Amino acid sequence: MDQRAEFIREMLKGERPFKHLCQAYGISENTGYKWKERFTQEGIKGLSDRSRTPHHSPAGLPENTVLEIIRLKNQYPCWGPKKIRVLYQREHGQKDLPSESSFKRVLDKAGMKKNKRSVLPYQSVPAH
Repeated sequence: MDQRAEFIREMLKGERPFKHLCQAYGISENTGYKWKERFTQEGIKGLSDRSRTPHHSPAGLPENTVLEIIRLKNQYPCWGPKKIRVLYQREHGQKDLPSESSFKRVLDKAGMKKNKRSVLPYQSVPAH
C-alpha cells in the first residue's frame, strides 16, 4: 500500500515520464495505469489490496441444474457432455447455460464418464 501511495504521489508531481516512473517502482505500465485508475475513481482507499476470489464460481452450479444434467445422462447413457449440453439447452433455453466443461465436471464427479467402447453409432440430439 505504501509503495502504491508513493507511486501516486510521484505521478501527480509529474517530474518523470510515466514509463520511467513505472520502471523505477519495478511495475509494468499496465499495473501503473491500474493503480492510477483506482486512485482516480476511489481515492487512496482504491490502492489497497483486493480479494482475488472470483465474483462468480463456475463450480457452484445450482443443485437442480446438476440433477437435470444427471437425469439427461441417465436418459442417454452413451452421450457425452457435448450432446447432453445441447439437449439441456433445447429443454431449458440459453439463460445461465453452463459450459461444456461444467457438464463434463458434473458427469465425472457423478461417475458417469463416457465409456468409448460401449458407444453406439452416431445418434443425433432429438428435436422437440
